[in-house]
Amino acid sequence: MMQAFNTFNLRIRALFSYRLVRPWNRRNRQRQHKTVSISLNKASPIAKVDARFLSFSIDISVLAGGFWWEGSKGTQRGLGTQRVEPLDLSQPALDNLVNALGSAYVRVGGSEADKVHYFTSATPASADSLELTQEMWNQLHGFCQRNDLALMFTMKYGLFERRKQGGWQTNEVEALLEYCQANQQKIDIFELGNELNAYWAFHGFTSQPSAKNLAKDYDTFIRCVRQYSPDSLVAGHGSAFWPRIGEAVKPISNISAPFLEHLKEKIDIIDWHYYPFQSSRSPVRTRAATLDNILSPNSLTYYEKYALQLRKLRDQHQPKAQLWTGETGLSTMRRTSQTLRSIRFLLLVGRSIRARRKIWSKSHGKTKPNWRRLRAH
Repeated sequence: MMQAFNTFNLRIRALFSYRLVRPWNRRNRQRQHKTVSISLNKASPIAKVDARFLSFSIDISVLAGGFWWEGSKGTQRGLGTQRVEPLDLSQPALDNLVNALGSAYVRVGGSEADKVHYFTSATPASADSLELTQEMWNQLHGFCQRNDLALMFTMKYGLFERRKQGGWQTNEVEALLEYCQANQQKIDIFELGNELNAYWAFHGFTSQPSAKNLAKDYDTFIRCVRQYSPDSLVAGHGSAFWPRIGEAVKPISNISAPFLEHLKEKIDIIDWHYYPFQSSRSPVRTRAATLDNILSPNSLTYYEKYALQLRKLRDQHQPKAQLWTGETGLSTMRRTSQTLRSIRFLLLVGRSIRARRKIWSKSHGKTKPNWRRLRAH
């Protein structure tokens, strides 16, 4: 819970964008450090946040040994071209680092979440599926319990050929939840599918679900979760937004408004994904991760625009739902001012949780987090 600050002055050394105070001389490229005085004189907080407000994620490709960016020389439909070794969550050094983060949510999802074969599934694994073994699953829950982490898990949607497969079926979710019940394992938050509005980019153009069909499948999913895990929350639909173009291709992937309009069941959390910059590895790049862009205060302009749009849709269709930024990437040392500004804005629009992208991989095509981020937070 946020507490009111006492009035105090904080002197910091900061490097600002040239658009503000010209951090370096353009001719000799030497940085000019400035000392700035900041006065925090608010007597009361502007909002109160969840104790797990700043959280993080583990990509399913890293957890289960999929096609992660690490070490890959190329990309294919948003993934790396080489498999990585599965992540060992039993490492004591990892526990020490994660424990410093305090209470948090850990989201396990990513592009390959829709190709996962669960160990509880009765159907055989396909040639291109990612195996989530019983050992991996049990290790994940042990990791969460040791480090006071609440688990947010992306269940497989995987409906790539609707004409052949029909509607989404609950059998794989039911089998995994029955195993969880038998082993006293809890999934705190469920979501179905990863960045469902971007299926066309990651799984082929014809795989993109319509908003109406997706809402129907999500209704089925919500009823399934309510039956097997009534204390858990359901989040959706996790649309990916890009700077300048939002949900991208109209009307194919601009699904937020019609999805919420057609959704009949009550959803607990409306979440979305947003990166203000993308590296050269990203399959869709609308704002390059250059130094000038990273330092620019304009980097959050579209972030605010889309957040307000989603709040309006939430108020209209699901007024009791929370708003979450389920996946983002801002927190590097050069982006501290943008991070603080984004947190303040999230409080003003009623954002409940902000999950940072990954905590140990070297590159994802969007951000470049590493182990030092664990130590810094």
